[in-house]
Amino acid sequence: ADDDDMPPECECYKRFVLCGYTPQMTQPNEKCQSELEDLDVDDDIIQTLCNAGLDLPTMNRMNAINSTRTLDHYLQHQLKMQIKSQRTEIIQFVKDSSVNVAYHQPASSSTNYLSHHPKYAFDGNMKTRWESMHSDNQYLQVDLGVMHLITRVLIAWNE
Repeated sequence: ADDDDMPPECECYKRFVLCGYTPQMTQPNEKCQSELEDLDVDDDIIQTLCNAGLDLPTMNRMNAINSTRTLDHYLQHQLKMQIKSQRTEIIQFVKDSSVNVAYHQPASSSTNYLSHHPKYAFDGNMKTRWESMHSDNQYLQVDLGVMHLITRVLIAWNE
């Protein structure tokens, strides 16, 4: 991809492609395929995405960094998807999909009570939890690793 074909806001695309970015799938290939099965494209395209390391969380990160154009350029120039309607379908699917970007990410807190460590707030297991000491001004934070577009936060509160 040369710079003339690239929109000016696609510096992120340059980082992904020109600087040798290789997508790293956060989930096994079979999980990736089942996650993308509702995508309205041929199965071979889903296979291509998963083989390239483009599972849903990875595409979500690419999409959030700098609009949809980063993902669009990656699909077009790296995966050679020339049919725009296919790329548009993939991008819309990623936008509409809910991804837990905090899942198993490093977490910390002001305090924790007994063995209810901060990592348990983001482990995806409803039987575990983080619990702070029982006093005011407690916090919980998670390091998402990279910038994400956050559109929803879900908190399961312990009664």
